[in-house]
Amino acid sequence: MNLDINKITREAFACIADIGSGKHNNGERGTTELSAYVLGPLAEIMRDFDWGDGSFSVARDKLSTLYSQYPDVLGSYPALKAMAVNEETLFQ
Repeated sequence: MNLDINKITREAFACIADIGSGKHNNGERGTTELSAYVLGPLAEIMRDFDWGDGSFSVARDKLSTLYSQYPDVLGSYPALKAMAVNEETLFQ
């Protein structure tokens, strides 16, 4: 799969917006939990990741850890999921 840098970024911020609007809430968790455990770490991953400095593996590892804890949330975003599960990566 080719990972489009712009698509990954758009999906990350769409996920953040969706969490804020309550899209991923269910009977067991709400916006506060997801904000603390998904939104914050995802925003940090994207903030610290510099596409040009070779930090891809660090960002992928962090995203993979986050995905393993919340696959139902991050799995809704194909490019984020692909990056998290270490699909073959060819940047566009």
